[in-house]
Amino acid sequence: MHLAVIYGLDTDDHMWLQSFYPAKRLSEECKDRGIQLRFFFIREIYREGDRAFIPGMSHHTTAVLIRGQVPPALVLLLENSGYRCINGSRALTVANDKWETYLLCKTRAFPVPLTELYTPGEQPGIPFPLIAKPRFGLRGRGVFLATTEASLHERLSSKTEPYIVQEWIQDSRGRDLRLFFAGGRFTVLAVRESEGLVSNTGEGGIMRPPRQEEMPTPELLERTSRLIRDAALVYGSADFLFTGSSHSGYRHTLCELNGSPGFEQLERNCRCNAAGAIIDAICSP
Repeated sequence: MHLAVIYGLDTDDHMWLQSFYPAKRLSEECKDRGIQLRFFFIREIYREGDRAFIPGMSHHTTAVLIRGQVPPALVLLLENSGYRCINGSRALTVANDKWETYLLCKTRAFPVPLTELYTPGEQPGIPFPLIAKPRFGLRGRGVFLATTEASLHERLSSKTEPYIVQEWIQDSRGRDLRLFFAGGRFTVLAVRESEGLVSNTGEGGIMRPPRQEEMPTPELLERTSRLIRDAALVYGSADFLFTGSSHSGYRHTLCELNGSPGFEQLERNCRCNAAGAIIDAICSP
């Protein structure tokens, strides 16, 4: 088996990948399993009409692991060319778009905060204070708490990217529960927390194993398994907010799905093998 990892990063430097923790770990796990691995950046993918090709990698023998910010449209081109992509274009379209994630949750009656698309100049139907975040954002960047309509409009008046507004779950400020999954199994559960508004480790948060009272119910885990299957996600993470008491009958409510989550802090702080779980999920039929 051959594995091509396509990275959508701010760099095209292959030498830098040698010191990049996720790339190193994926290389180690592939070597242990006898899998031939090559890394590519987006610009290295050859496109011709409605097809895309990975240099030197046949679609008959190559699986493609998508990492970073790779456009779903490029993933779809690769799929149309016969490559099996993990995650695929359908999954990334849902996971990369917070509005699409919300719509999927609503159709499944899955616990999720009230969410609206933000229309400049119009008053949201969600009461203040509320959370505003980029519709296609990641790592907690651009997320802020708006306490009044004036403060919301002031912060977003010059923005060109689409935003959503969301019910503020005050009990979960700076804390959430990450469920990392691969191949239909929850590999690790971890709590992310920080002193600020967002809990992302890239923004200063820390990660630790959850305490017993922070664990999701078995029923919520089962429903989450069905949700990620409906989203066609082979691996990724589901991030939950803590509601304090109860939200739609659960102590947790979904914040977002992630189709290409980082796993360095998961492995370092929770003593798990996330990279190996991803590779095993790819190798599964």
